[in-house]
Amino acid sequence: MFTASIPTYELGSFSKGSYVEIKGTYFYPDTLNTLFRNSGAKDNEEFFVDVTLVPEPDNPHSTRGHAISVRWNDLVIGHIASDMTEKFQQVRRVAASGYDARVSARIWTNTNYKNERDFWVSVKLPDPDFLVPLNDPPHDGFTLLPYGTAIQVTKESDHMDVLSEFVPPSGQGQILVSLHIINAGVRKEWDGIEVRLDNQRIGELTKASSEKFAPVVRHFDDLGLSTLCRALIKGSSLAAEVTLYGARAHELSEEDLEPKSSSPLPRLVEYQSNPFNYQVPNRWPGEQNQRAPKSQKSSSSPFAAYRGPSQPSKSLTPFVAQTPAPQPSDRFIDWDSLLQPDGTPRATPFQRGVTRGLIGKHFSNQKSPRIDFATVGQCDAILRTFGEPTDKLYKDGRTSWPLWWALMAIVTLLVMLLNFIPGIGPIFPLIGLIVLGHHFWTRRKLNPPFGRSK
Repeated sequence: MFTASIPTYELGSFSKGSYVEIKGTYFYPDTLNTLFRNSGAKDNEEFFVDVTLVPEPDNPHSTRGHAISVRWNDLVIGHIASDMTEKFQQVRRVAASGYDARVSARIWTNTNYKNERDFWVSVKLPDPDFLVPLNDPPHDGFTLLPYGTAIQVTKESDHMDVLSEFVPPSGQGQILVSLHIINAGVRKEWDGIEVRLDNQRIGELTKASSEKFAPVVRHFDDLGLSTLCRALIKGSSLAAEVTLYGARAHELSEEDLEPKSSSPLPRLVEYQSNPFNYQVPNRWPGEQNQRAPKSQKSSSSPFAAYRGPSQPSKSLTPFVAQTPAPQPSDRFIDWDSLLQPDGTPRATPFQRGVTRGLIGKHFSNQKSPRIDFATVGQCDAILRTFGEPTDKLYKDGRTSWPLWWALMAIVTLLVMLLNFIPGIGPIFPLIGLIVLGHHFWTRRKLNPPFGRSK
């Protein structure tokens, strides 16, 4: 059944996610043109809108029933690439609960030489393991902290009887925990923060961490609200860790401190490790919701190098693309998110070099930006975003700082030996100093987010 008035459920994650190009937009020019007119945007500029991800188990063009359409105002504008839908089938839980999963879309458009408007649409997708929480919030009487940077929970090992029940088969997932003030300290008491999962204690925060959350927990306690926070659970039935991702007291706005709802996050049907166990309504709108455009896409797109094969003929249907999804162009990469501090060690020059080398082919000039201050985790995330393998970061000694400094010592010794060549010898140290000076001078001028984090 196709319904046009379904409430939405925002998909969230611990990172800002990555934009992924969707397929089949060329079948929905009427809806996209209406969207464009309503947005007030202009040709050759990006604009953003909220869209929904809707499973279509009855889509006849998906042999396995895995199709996921992307919709604006419940009108289809494209589909998630068929080779990616398997990862995102937990959106079925949202659909089975009576909601449509809401995400952000980035759209770019221009008018081609035939005076037809071409569209390039990508949607921001969270990590598949963290689409929705594994557990549910209370029915009422709570507030949910905005996202914040990671903070580790302690003493989880004392509560494996609780945590082991929540670790999903993938080994990691999103959970909702509640924060509570307790008396802590031995000689001198202080306000500690106890962390509970479905009203069961699973650990606590250190004194330093508790000080950042205690004022806001007390504030919401006074308003009669429980304080909920998103968290990551990672591990197995033997051991598990929990990391909070909630805003600290000083990071909250006045609007955050005066919530308008006492149930800001809807409850969903019970989590199923096999998403095909959810009872999902049929939502395929039928062929009447689509039409082929008058012409194929022109090559005037700035992303032409990344669109992959030419578009299918008019006789094909929107959910037939079986080729791998094109990797994102540099224009669609959210570098601010990828280079957010993540607490991992700084990457070695070997690791930064292999990262730049692997992603360079995705740039029109074959040259990737400098990432002189990137961490190991950031390099890993960059490679995953561009669809490149991450194993090379950790092979062949690339993780070794001693090996790097040993190599630098060898180069320095070689330059010193070359200095003794009669006549031209002194030129080599001079060249080395010029190269070194240029490197550090230009590094100081790197623009955010590529410069040193403050």
